[in-house]
Amino acid sequence: MPDQTYVPCPHCGHPYPMTPMQKDLYRGRTLACNNCAKTFSADELTPQPMETPRAWSPAAPVAPAQAGPATASSETPAPTARPRRSSGWLTVLLTFGAAVLVVGLLLALLLPPLNRAREQSRRAACAVNMRQIGQAMMIYASANNGHFPDHLDRVLAYVGPAALVCPSTDHTPVQGPTPAAQAASLATPGHVSYVYVGETYTTAALVNASTTIVLYEPLSDHGDGANILYADGHVAYLAAGPALAAIPGLAGATPNPAGPTTAPATAPASRP
Repeated sequence: MPDQTYVPCPHCGHPYPMTPMQKDLYRGRTLACNNCAKTFSADELTPQPMETPRAWSPAAPVAPAQAGPATASSETPAPTARPRRSSGWLTVLLTFGAAVLVVGLLLALLLPPLNRAREQSRRAACAVNMRQIGQAMMIYASANNGHFPDHLDRVLAYVGPAALVCPSTDHTPVQGPTPAAQAASLATPGHVSYVYVGETYTTAALVNASTTIVLYEPLSDHGDGANILYADGHVAYLAAGPALAAIPGLAGATPNPAGPTTAPATAPASRP
């Protein structure tokens, strides 16, 4: 028999250490349970041997199929799904697409004003070219008894070939080491942008030099109008409507480095 024995409460089973000798001391007495507070007679008790405590060993793992209902204390938390990370390529593509859209909108807003400003600058440069041609014509006339050049290539001795090219066209200045060499190649298309109609005028016979047209450009150079050089040397820009009314044949005019191809706008005075 083990060294230790106990008696259980007949009501709740709460154990009380007690040997058979101690039971004889309590015989005939009424005891109260410390657990359930109920009374019982000591004579009804029978000492029982206490179980020998076993050595501790870890609990065997329970298979999922045999496991009982999970409790709050023993339940193993289920693995949570990892948050899905957004694709880096998608972010890059969205950012790039937004940047392209913004650039496209800016270009759509800025290009028309920029194109207009660029064309106005070219139109002003074209007017400068015409004024240089007008000055060269005056120099030629002073050296030739007041007669204006019979052909536009005559002015190459007084002005560079770049002055004969409108910046709004795809024409290029004629090449050559001397004015004579340049004049020989000037009739080749693509080196003159203007129409010359002043070959019959003289400075002495001009009635109104400020209204007599001696040089103009086709409407195709600027689209909405044309620069016009007058016999007194000034240049004016006329819109398409007034320019067509002032210059007969303007609609089909083409540059003529070797001489006029259209009738002059104002009836020229006869040379003496």
